[in-house]
Amino acid sequence: MLESKRLILRKVELKDVEDMFEYAKDEMVGPMAGWEPHKTIKDS
Repeated sequence: MLESKRLILRKVELKDVEDMFEYAKDEMVGPMAGWEPHKTIKDS
């Protein structure tokens, strides 16, 4: 984990799946990150 006053970076955990899906389903995000936009939560 990396932590500063304004940011905490940690490993992704299973509990993050809903938030990850909300981000990954955006058609502007996936292709820029190298993946197809996620269609279902299982994709995330």
